[in-house]
Amino acid sequence: MFRQSLGALLVAAVLAALGPAPAQTGKKPAQTDKKTAETDKKPAVTEKTYPLGTYAGKVLDVDDSKQTIKVKVYNKAAQLTSISSSGRPSFSVRDKPFDLTITVADKAKFRVPAQQEFDSKGKPKPTKIDKKDPDWKLGGVKGQFSDVEKDQQAVFRLRRNKAGTLVVADVVIVLGKEER
Repeated sequence: MFRQSLGALLVAAVLAALGPAPAQTGKKPAQTDKKTAETDKKPAVTEKTYPLGTYAGKVLDVDDSKQTIKVKVYNKAAQLTSISSSGRPSFSVRDKPFDLTITVADKAKFRVPAQQEFDSKGKPKPTKIDKKDPDWKLGGVKGQFSDVEKDQQAVFRLRRNKAGTLVVADVVIVLGKEER
């Protein structure tokens, strides 16, 4: 009997603390404003990301509308070749290519190779580093998303969300077209 009355008292205390429901008070629940509705439409690039690493690869496709880049990346992978009679395994390291679709962050840094300048005799001038550029240590000159084209070699510094479902590039360094 004591337990039942204590349970009923606890339920009553919780209901009193929560207050009346919105339907009982005649008030409407809070409406979301237009600004929050717009942020819900954006891709989940704004969520917290964690470092994934730096990868180099060949650009397969660039989608300007979605700000995404499809890249063929090469990853070193160990492959078991055999096990000796003493039980010691032997491995070989092989390149395993895989395709990766990367979303580019809004504040991503793009770097492209500097244009080569020549003197009056036709010899190439040494490139001058602009120390005023905050990202001069990344190499090249400042670029933008439109500088990334199909069949170019590039280096990407990648980040991912906690679930690993979203891969975001925050630095893209374009190396140029592959020479054949």
